[in-house]
Amino acid sequence: MTAPVLNRVIPGPGPACKSNFTMFFYLAPSLTNPPEPTDKTVVITSLPEQKVFTRYFGGFAREADYVENAEVLGKALIRDSRDFDASFFYTAGYDSPFKILFRHNEVWYVAKTDAGEI
Repeated sequence: MTAPVLNRVIPGPGPACKSNFTMFFYLAPSLTNPPEPTDKTVVITSLPEQKVFTRYFGGFAREADYVENAEVLGKALIRDSRDFDASFFYTAGYDSPFKILFRHNEVWYVAKTDAGEI
């Protein structure tokens, strides 16, 4: 299993609207020629280098846990006048489903490129 497994979450515009999820799996940079996907919905892409604001939490994370932690992080960034892209966030899971204790989960907001040094 690769780690972290990322999900980009674009929240739906209202309480009854579904969010958009895109899952990313890490491929080592040394893997210069990965196999071509056989499923048309799977693509190989690279994320740009970016700075992210992160909030960590433990346990077996559910969608509601990620949303709650993203809201806490977003409010803290606004309070501290941090410049970030609030239109989406990432979830990051680092553990195998078989790991029971000391699980590591994160939510990320991407810093805007003109935010300067953090």
